[in-house]
Amino acid sequence: MGKFITILFGVYIVYYVGNIIYDLFLIRDPENTDNEEDVFSLEQDADENNIVPVTIDDVEDIKRPANQEQEIDENMATEEQEEPDINDLRKKYENEKQIDDFNSAPTIEEKIERAKKINSAVFKEMLRKAETSIQVVDLNGQKVYKSAM
Repeated sequence: MGKFITILFGVYIVYYVGNIIYDLFLIRDPENTDNEEDVFSLEQDADENNIVPVTIDDVEDIKRPANQEQEIDENMATEEQEEPDINDLRKKYENEKQIDDFNSAPTIEEKIERAKKINSAVFKEMLRKAETSIQVVDLNGQKVYKSAM
């Protein structure tokens, strides 16, 4: 194993020494190398470019189907109508407010008031009905809870 590593190491050294000698002495430099540099100037192009403002009239017209043009015209006609009546706006506001109130969660104070309304007698009656009206029934060998109400 030691001889193999030594031979492999020698082959590497010979390979790299050969590459270095080839690069330094055997490759001929191109004799016709031009050291001219290309000079680019943007001054000529800057004079030719004129800034032109683009307006909505300059934009290409888009071809739309006839029914879409009618919808656009109808929408524009409805926007041009006079302002809605104050009573209609008030009704719309009240309806939206009612919807917002419906979706809002009750506050802690509201929960406490609701809990106070349920007195102990009502709660005890509800528990008594739950105890007597729910029965355990054997159905096909399985115990099932069933309401007797």
